[in-house]
Amino acid sequence: MFSRFLEAAAALLMMAGVGQAAELRVCADPDNLPFSNARGEGFENRIVEAVAKELSATVTYVWDAERRTTALEILDKGRCDLVPGAIAGAPGVATTRPYMRSAYAFVLKGEGQGLAAGYDDPRLHHMRIGVQSVGDDALTPPVTALLRRGLGANIQPFTLHGTAADPNTSGAMVAAVASGTIDAAVLWGPFAGYYAARQQTPLRVEIAAPRTADPQMSFAIAMAVRKQDVGLRVAVDRALDARRTEIAEILAAYHVPLQPLDAAEVTP
Repeated sequence: MFSRFLEAAAALLMMAGVGQAAELRVCADPDNLPFSNARGEGFENRIVEAVAKELSATVTYVWDAERRTTALEILDKGRCDLVPGAIAGAPGVATTRPYMRSAYAFVLKGEGQGLAAGYDDPRLHHMRIGVQSVGDDALTPPVTALLRRGLGANIQPFTLHGTAADPNTSGAMVAAVASGTIDAAVLWGPFAGYYAARQQTPLRVEIAAPRTADPQMSFAIAMAVRKQDVGLRVAVDRALDARRTEIAEILAAYHVPLQPLDAAEVTP
């Protein structure tokens, strides 16, 4: 009971500080739709604005492309105070209760039969499957799952972050499914849902269940602050709770494929 009182007191103090400063410094990527961009068009932009409104604060962005450095590193250096889109429980920071859970998802053409067997579906052996490649020393979870099933020859790699000339490989992968250049793409769910909805060719997005032995494919997503900023974490938690319906509407508008959060993940 006493610890809950201390948290509430810290939240009130932090909210008062935010109100006086009228500023919430947020780390974000200026060109990373559907998450964020410099024009405020991403769903993380909109969720941050909802939180700031609840805290009676204005948002100041600290822009940095995540392909060059990570937002959590900038947070640790004190250049910003809040990072949206952090994995809940990320090491080295304090994270809020999650505001969504998503997973890696397949993008496929049309309204056909789903991948009932997930990564073990035999039809994958006859498909050209677009994936995002991190590099020789790191593999995304879907790539690992596909390789374990002997599907290396079916993989069509796209670089994870693209290049300066072509930064949007997530959109390019999904467009390749629509055009028939590849038969399927598997990528992080928010990318999959957003870009599939923007194609003229009907596409479907499916979260395919991995086996227990496969890498983790599903992640709860929260906001991150520095470990010592307890008051800010509590204040943002309360703002997220107060705006939960609005946040759900934002995620639906961006076609983010969601999975249920555990009750323990959202219970104060």
